[in-house]
Amino acid sequence: MTIQAKHFDTRLNQWVHTDGNTNNPDSLLKEELNNTLLEHFFPGVNFS
Repeated sequence: MTIQAKHFDTRLNQWVHTDGNTNNPDSLLKEELNNTLLEHFFPGVNFS
């Protein structure tokens, strides 16, 4: 299982987009995390 994290800029209070277009939800900056302790302790749980 892979945890996918979307990046949010708390200073600007908005999501971080790779192309600068805030209306394009496909351009959100995402990071995939594999083999984490969170996955080990909570297998099969969806995180938000």
